[in-house]
Amino acid sequence: MSPVLLALLSIFIGQANAGSFTWEEVVPSTSPPPARAYHATGYFAGIQSLVIFGGYGIDGVLGDTWVFSFVNKVWGQLNTTTSPPARELMASGVVESLGWFVIAAGADSNTDYNDIWVLDFGVDLGAINDNNGTTLPARMPEWYQLTVQGELPEVRYGGHGGVYPMNGTSFWLGFGFNKKEETGKRLGDTFRIAFTNTSTVGEVYQWESIHEGVGLNQYHPFLPHARCLQSGTMTDEEQLVFHGGCLRGGVGGGPCPAEDAWVLDGNTKEWSELPRCVTPRVFGAMVSIPRRRGMGLLYGGDDRFDNGIVEQVIAGPRYPANEVVLVDANMETWTRKKTLPTSRLVNDTEVFDKLPARRFGHGMASGSSRLDYVDSEGEERFNFTDRIVMFGGVGLYGGQMYNDIWVLTGEPESSADLSGDCPAVWFSYLHLHGILLSVAWGMLFPTGVLVARYYRCGESQAWLLIHVILQLTALALSSVAFVMVFLVSSKPNFPHAIIGIILQIFAIQQPVNGFLRPHKKDDNKTSRNRYCWELWHKSTGYFTVLAGLVNVTLGVFLIIPPLAVWVVWLCAIAVWVVIFAIYETIHLLKVCECTGQREARDTELVTYPGY
Repeated sequence: MSPVLLALLSIFIGQANAGSFTWEEVVPSTSPPPARAYHATGYFAGIQSLVIFGGYGIDGVLGDTWVFSFVNKVWGQLNTTTSPPARELMASGVVESLGWFVIAAGADSNTDYNDIWVLDFGVDLGAINDNNGTTLPARMPEWYQLTVQGELPEVRYGGHGGVYPMNGTSFWLGFGFNKKEETGKRLGDTFRIAFTNTSTVGEVYQWESIHEGVGLNQYHPFLPHARCLQSGTMTDEEQLVFHGGCLRGGVGGGPCPAEDAWVLDGNTKEWSELPRCVTPRVFGAMVSIPRRRGMGLLYGGDDRFDNGIVEQVIAGPRYPANEVVLVDANMETWTRKKTLPTSRLVNDTEVFDKLPARRFGHGMASGSSRLDYVDSEGEERFNFTDRIVMFGGVGLYGGQMYNDIWVLTGEPESSADLSGDCPAVWFSYLHLHGILLSVAWGMLFPTGVLVARYYRCGESQAWLLIHVILQLTALALSSVAFVMVFLVSSKPNFPHAIIGIILQIFAIQQPVNGFLRPHKKDDNKTSRNRYCWELWHKSTGYFTVLAGLVNVTLGVFLIIPPLAVWVVWLCAIAVWVVIFAIYETIHLLKVCECTGQREARDTELVTYPGY
């Protein structure tokens, strides 16, 4: 190809990529903080500085505070008079108009917290605008614990929260889990604490309950279930969005990782579910997109996650390294966007091939600063410096901890979409567990009961063979699903699991007591032992099948599937209700001659003195 064509092609590519989402690694000129994950992250756009606190490092839980200046590429550790106790998995955000970096909740290895702390820079950092962006606060920042009165949120870690970065003045905190009980507890509530432009660290503040959540009711079809380790952000002053997380463990069950996403309207205090698009994941990071109200960006996360237990996901696409996912909470849409790599020198040649390593537990923040200036013709003008920044995290492959800084720049409209299914098609052990139990309890067990009750005609024993085959097949499927779920779930201390254990015991004893049944006498009359056995076998059989249908229904709601799954299952139950109603009506009216004969014979019981 000629040099002219190459030059034209490079110009065309450059124009096509102008404004596209692009990752750029920022190399500091000083030593960075120790590598870490699960830390608090904030970005002060007015002074173009990143702040991090705590997290989990190679040597355990951390309690240090660091500031990075994007102007001179310098890291600095803050040595304050006081500081919060070391912790990880806290919520954080920036109130730029007050010069506050706020953190709340979190935990170390022994203690869960519900306190709230402020790193006070003592100046409105959003008002700092000069031509080179190097203006700094008048004094060194200090940590202060805010005084809060009234009811406090439960202690927690691994929740979501923060502040809307475009002049937001309310700090939000929601969901997460704690170690208050032996097995932990998942939370599904949401709170906020309001600041004003005249707030001070010496004031007394109060948490406001925005939504109490579903509590321990993990079966509500129209509200988000309690969870932890989800990614969330404020996409407006009164709008919170979150995705995914882990519902397994504590005193509840469900997918881990999860794929559902929800938006909370702070004005109406109501939740609405967003369409499903993003692969399930935990420990992702979500930030608002600067100057785009209602829009957020999700990056990274762990889309397998075993947490010491067999991972739930069997198969499904893993998110590509060049993916970011945009959510428009107002339009209720997701869009998977392609990011471009930054450049690096290879043998003195600039190569564009470097993307951040896929990771989870990283910190992200965003912000936009306005820069006023006078152009060459004396006209007053301004432009914005928008940044989405990322620090640290754990590598998705290999578990390496990072302490690198990346900046994502670009415009949503100028960035190419990623191809692929939306929602992503994936399959987990919970799906397989549900399919096996739906077939066993939703098809085979009820059919076996129907055959035994309504097809015992004449002297033929065909019904018995069919009944036994159906029930044993259903028991085999139920047993496989029963064992499977213990490999991928936590302790069975929630209703669906407890009912499942009881039903499995009843299901196993049915064929055992069927094999040991007392046989009828030679004259085909029913003895007392036979009568008692039939009463037990039939009554427990009916109870088990009915309770099984109820428990599968609970399981359907527990795994928060798409609405179509709920509709299909509830329609299947309705069909069974109609079928049994028809058969029972025929049975009672004795329309079927053989059924009437059978009933007549079964009523010939032997009379015993005193019985």
